[in-house]
Amino acid sequence: MRRLLPATVLLLGSAGLAQSTIVSPTVAATSEGAGGNLYPFFSNVMRRYQQIHGDLGPGPKAIKSLTFRLNAGTGSYTNAWTIDLEMFMGANLGVTSSSQFFDRNYTLPRTNVIARKVVNWGPIGNATMPGPVPFNPSMALTLDTPYGFGGAPLALVWEVVIHNNAGAATVTGLDADVGTTTSGVGASTGTGCTVTGRAAPMTHGSSLTDIAGVLAWSFTVTNGPSGANVLLALGTTNPALQFPGLCSSLFTDLAVSLPIGATDGTGAITTNMSGASTFVLKNTLPNAVIYTQVHALDAGQAGLPIANSDGRSMTVPTSNLTRVCDVMRVFNDVGGTTALEGRFFPTVNVGYALVTQLTY
Repeated sequence: MRRLLPATVLLLGSAGLAQSTIVSPTVAATSEGAGGNLYPFFSNVMRRYQQIHGDLGPGPKAIKSLTFRLNAGTGSYTNAWTIDLEMFMGANLGVTSSSQFFDRNYTLPRTNVIARKVVNWGPIGNATMPGPVPFNPSMALTLDTPYGFGGAPLALVWEVVIHNNAGAATVTGLDADVGTTTSGVGASTGTGCTVTGRAAPMTHGSSLTDIAGVLAWSFTVTNGPSGANVLLALGTTNPALQFPGLCSSLFTDLAVSLPIGATDGTGAITTNMSGASTFVLKNTLPNAVIYTQVHALDAGQAGLPIANSDGRSMTVPTSNLTRVCDVMRVFNDVGGTTALEGRFFPTVNVGYALVTQLTY
């Protein structure tokens, strides 16, 4: 007879025990979350949507359902929402190991826990002030089969793919929570060169936010060469070095170089293309000043076939641990249900999630 692993025995045995629940982010278990959002269940955008929960604690859990609650407000919603969706789950190494590429957030291939179906939510009920509004049984997603999650140090990933979404009225949105955010301070350090065929110099954007001890750093590009691979240079000094044949000065000491993806037809890397251009890591460099510049091949340059962007400096913020939310979400606004990467916003990706009650 095959022997079952202890974790397997526990998960199978849990089916006969009383159900338990846990709320994530945990700081919102008994208080109103610090945010609110319509995504993904009350939005008409067809998309992929992931949440990563690193605060579910140790020990295996057989996840049976997820339930949500309305954001605090006023109004009674007797209407129903019809949502054509499917759901997946998997394990993740934690928020600081997460990516804006959806599939990279699974340590193993994702598991389909709700086959595609139409789910009816409603009547949605009352939104009250000051909150929190109770978790609403009419806004629950019950898994076809319980999902066995191993517990900390792993994080749980759940993902819904929204194929269609229709409702009779606008609601207040779902309750969400976010960790305390502190923005980095940036400044310009010099002007880049103009790419062949462009009317303005190549530039890059740098958005750095500390979310209760976790840094989210994302980059964008404008007026670069079309369809060009872009290299991000980071340095600890700004040499403002003029190199023979380069179309502009070097504004970093090139201490580290990282690929951040390829530009689109307009020469841009936008916030909708954040898979390679966004980095999530622990904040171990408070008050450090880091210099950045991006580079791409540009065959039409008169000298060396390289285009340089403007230069920027960024001062890393100090962490504010007032409200810690060990969660993250990844979602797309373009690309539909087969998108590969998410859209980045400084304050509603890392440390941000719909308040979710998990039953196991």
